[in-house]
Amino acid sequence: MNSTERIDYIFEAGSVTYRNSPQESNFLFGYGSIGKRKVYFVATNDGKNFSNTFAKFKEFTVFLESILSDPAPLILLLDILPAHHTAQRSPVPEDPDRLLADRYGVGRWYHLQARLSGRVPQVCAVFARMGATLTFPIALCDAVAMLSDAGMSIGRSDVVEKMMGEKPPYEKLGGAGMHAEKSGSIDFIGKRDEDILLWAQRYIEYLPLESGRPLPSCQAKHVQRNLELEKAVPANANVMLDMDRLIRLLSDEESFFELRQDFAREIITGFARFDGKVAGVIGNRSAVRGGILFPESCQKAARFISICDAFGIPLVFLADAPGFMVGSQVESAGIIKSAALLFSAISNAATARLSVIVRRGYTAGVYAMAGGGMEPDRFIALPTAIISIYGEVVASRLDPDNAKERENLKKMLETATNPGAFVEQGLIEAIVPMEDLRREIIAFLAPNQDGKRASKRPVLLV
Repeated sequence: MNSTERIDYIFEAGSVTYRNSPQESNFLFGYGSIGKRKVYFVATNDGKNFSNTFAKFKEFTVFLESILSDPAPLILLLDILPAHHTAQRSPVPEDPDRLLADRYGVGRWYHLQARLSGRVPQVCAVFARMGATLTFPIALCDAVAMLSDAGMSIGRSDVVEKMMGEKPPYEKLGGAGMHAEKSGSIDFIGKRDEDILLWAQRYIEYLPLESGRPLPSCQAKHVQRNLELEKAVPANANVMLDMDRLIRLLSDEESFFELRQDFAREIITGFARFDGKVAGVIGNRSAVRGGILFPESCQKAARFISICDAFGIPLVFLADAPGFMVGSQVESAGIIKSAALLFSAISNAATARLSVIVRRGYTAGVYAMAGGGMEPDRFIALPTAIISIYGEVVASRLDPDNAKERENLKKMLETATNPGAFVEQGLIEAIVPMEDLRREIIAFLAPNQDGKRASKRPVLLV
C-alpha cells in the first residue's frame, strides 16, 4: 500500500479531508471518520514530488498545534520518507538550522505530541525501519503497531558500528520483535499493512474523542457460559489459572483487546467490553513466570493505568497475585522503584477501580492489584480467593520450633482460605459467586462511562 491507500483503508469512505497537498510535502495530514467520529491523521508521504523545506514543515507543526484547540484522536502512519529510499545516508535537508532550532522545527513536533498526551488518544502504525527523527513520535504515542519486518532505532547499523565498534544485526538493534518483547515499546506486530491498520483502528474504537468525553459504547455480544466459568479457577493455588480464558468468558464476545501483549507477559493489560461498556482490565497470568511481578510487569501495568486514568476508562483488576519477585537480579533492575511507580499510578488514578481477588492475593501483590489500602471503589473476592500476608514459600521458611509463630501461622492460613472471614472483619466488601461476577462488573461500569473521572494527565512513558 502507498500512503494514500493506507489513509483510504483506515478511514470511512468519502470521509477524508486533506489539510495540505499530497504532492507538496514530506507529510500528509488531515482528518477522516472512524466509527462516525472525527480522527486526525499524519502520514509520511511517498509521493514523487515533495518538499523538505522548513516552510512546509512549519505547516505540519501548525496543523498539530490546531489539534489542541479542536481535540480528537490522532493516528500516525509512518514509513520511510522518499529521499531515504535511494540515499546511502540521510539526506541533508534544506534549512537544517531552522528545522533543528526554530520554534516550529522538529522539536515542536515532539513538544506538541507530548502536550497532546492524555488529552487525545494517539496511536501509531509503523511500516518500515525508522531512524533518528521519526523514532520519538512513535514512542510518544499511547499505542504502537508495527510490521514484522519494520523497526526503529536512533542510530542505523552503520552508525552504531562506526561510533560503538559493534555490528549488531538489525533485529537486535531495532527490530519489531525486540521492541515487542524486550524494550516494551510496541503493542502489536502484524505481517501485512492491513493487520496494523485494523489494529490501530480498533484501538481508537475503545477511546473517547478526548479526555473528559463519554466512552464509546456498542451493542453487547455475549454468551453466558456458567458451566465453563465454574471450572475456570482451579481450587489448587499451585495449578495454573488461565486468566486469558477467564477474561474472555466474562467479557463481551471478541471484545478483549490486549496491549503490550508480548512484553512482561506475566501481567495482562487491555481493553474489554462488558454489556457494551468499556473497561481497562489488568490480570495476573500464572502461566508465565508464575504470575509473579517483576520490574517490567510493574512498568507495563503503570503505563496502562495511566492511559485509562487519562481518558476516564474504569479499571477492573482480576488478581491472582503471588507478589513481587525477590533476588539480586531484580533488585539491581529496580524492583522497588518499579513497584513504587505502580503503587503511585494506582493511588493517584482518578478513574474508578474495581479490585477482584480471583484466587491468590499474597503480600504486596494485593496492593499491586489495587486492593486493600489502595482505596479501590469496590474491593471484592471470589469464593476461591486466598488472601495472605505470606505466600507458600515464605510460610514454609518460618521457624518450626516457635510454637507461638506456628499457632499464628495456623490461624492466618485458616483465615486466608476463608475469604468470608475478611468480609466479617470489614476488610473486603463481598464474596461474589463466579456466576455473578460479570453482573458485578457491569454494575460497577454502568455509572462510570461518562468520562467525568478522566485525569487528563499525560501517559506514562515507561
